[in-house]
Amino acid sequence: MPEPITTLSTLVIEKLSGGITAIGINVPGHSQNVMNQDFMEELEQVLTFLQQNPPRGLLVESLRDDSFLAGADIGQIDTVWSLPSARVKELCDNGRSLLDMFAASPWPSVAVIDGVCVGGGLELALACDLRVATENPKTILGMPEVKLGLLPGWGGTVRLPRLIGTGPAIELIASGDVITGSQAKTLGLVDACVPVHSARESACAFIEQTIATEDYCKRRAELQLPQVLDKPESDFLLATTGAVIVSRTKGNYPAPMVAFDTIMQSATKSMKEAAALESKAFADLSQTSVAKQLVRVYRLGERNRRDCGLGESAQLTSNESVHVNEVQKPSIVGAGIMGAGITARHVRSGFITKLVDIDARTLEQSIPAILEEAAWDRYHQKTNQERVNELTGRLMSSTQLSSIADTEIVIESVIERTDLKRQVLADIEATVSPSTIICTNTSTNPIATLADVFSDPTRFCGMHFFNPVRQMSLVEVICGPDTSDSTVASVVLHAKRLKKVPVVVQDSPGFLVNRVLT
Repeated sequence: MPEPITTLSTLVIEKLSGGITAIGINVPGHSQNVMNQDFMEELEQVLTFLQQNPPRGLLVESLRDDSFLAGADIGQIDTVWSLPSARVKELCDNGRSLLDMFAASPWPSVAVIDGVCVGGGLELALACDLRVATENPKTILGMPEVKLGLLPGWGGTVRLPRLIGTGPAIELIASGDVITGSQAKTLGLVDACVPVHSARESACAFIEQTIATEDYCKRRAELQLPQVLDKPESDFLLATTGAVIVSRTKGNYPAPMVAFDTIMQSATKSMKEAAALESKAFADLSQTSVAKQLVRVYRLGERNRRDCGLGESAQLTSNESVHVNEVQKPSIVGAGIMGAGITARHVRSGFITKLVDIDARTLEQSIPAILEEAAWDRYHQKTNQERVNELTGRLMSSTQLSSIADTEIVIESVIERTDLKRQVLADIEATVSPSTIICTNTSTNPIATLADVFSDPTRFCGMHFFNPVRQMSLVEVICGPDTSDSTVASVVLHAKRLKKVPVVVQDSPGFLVNRVLT
């Protein structure tokens, strides 16, 4: 096969056996593969080249670990705000037309999804004939555009409902939630969910099978057809999913309801008509102040993700004097409502977690609720009982404080009595090793008052979770008068590993949130 004329910086073409060609994605300069201008231009160049030099089948995969394709480059989105609506629609049409080249090709294509596949990345995968996801825990699929005040603009509202059905597509797009590879297989979003090491082999087998049966031609024809959406089904979706969207957004965030209306209107239209509705809806949303502010919120979140807790100027590397401890052995003291919630968060995040409470009955009663909370399935809005069984081995409990002697971080979460907290914290320090980080979950107690019981207060700080722990993302990391930078940075990192948003604050009445609220 002849080589493309110019050198590619974001894509690699590989010729496999049996006349199959693989496109490998590797976009430099970003933590994830993104669809920046270079990528889009090179993808068009490669697809045009393949049309002139057709393979038997095409495989699209990532050359990076844990990142298939994370959608559009958010860094370039500010250019959209200043564009007229007609130009935004044109950009949507151009991006969609590029992805349409997959479905218009004479050969079948398979997307191998290993890692993050969201937004435009999922729209590219939908443009392929088949999709193989991996069992990698970091493989997630979704269309989170509504969280930026927008909706999918490159065919997501058109292709997804035709593939998995109107109701499930609305749920996925209007919520902005992501799902795992196995959940995507259950939905029919992907054709297989396989181990990482066999993903390419499975994709090639799919290509051979669909070539032999010409099944990909039939699938393309079926996906071009408008959906049959009768009035009872339409009314049901409006009364259920539509009502849930209104309840969640309370009219303050237009994108989810616009996505709902666009998908409902598009369902019975041709692909061309549905695409026009999508472009218009995206352009209209791009003109709203809500979208601009939600993008700003997203960027603040990204800044928080990069912040080590010591300020933006701090650059922590292995050569720096500040030691950041990535703890593996957490313990929680106190099995009340907050202690149970914090424990569940740790178990859910993959930690083997110790829970201590001197009251054996309280401890025993908390364990079933902790496991049910840890196994909560956001997508199905209920506890996954199979997951409960899997997580049981991660939770250890005891009425003896001595059981946490080897722990690396302790979060004390007993009731908000200063004298009791001081006594428990002193007992914890006497039990654990000198390197163990000790935190208190408190919303009212001054950290300085609690810190003076320590012989080494440098390893102590506040770590204030909010109730309910599963739903509240914010965690206040409160510095005491002697808290070390190493302790702060280590606790911030730990909070992020719990998928929380840590905010470092000083020791003052109400800390941050309660002070703002009062």
